[in-house]
Amino acid sequence: MLEIALTSGGVRKLELHRRFAVPEVWFWHHHQLEVFALKADGSGYNPAQAGRSYLLPDLDLRLLERCAALGSWQEARRAFRAGLAAGE
Repeated sequence: MLEIALTSGGVRKLELHRRFAVPEVWFWHHHQLEVFALKADGSGYNPAQAGRSYLLPDLDLRLLERCAALGSWQEARRAFRAGLAAGE
């Protein structure tokens, strides 16, 4: 399951996500994705290593960031598909 929530609050809302055992939380901050993974013991979150998702390890988050910065969703979709096809 994937939930996308467009909201403010950022990192200070991690505690709320922890209470519901959300395995991974992504924040869009300063034109970058910040990924936080729930610790194995459920006590809190660690920043993901090397800008990678634990749940979607093959997803290139940098490509996603570049596409999100484009002017239209159509342009972003084309660029994302081209990036996937090129193996970025």
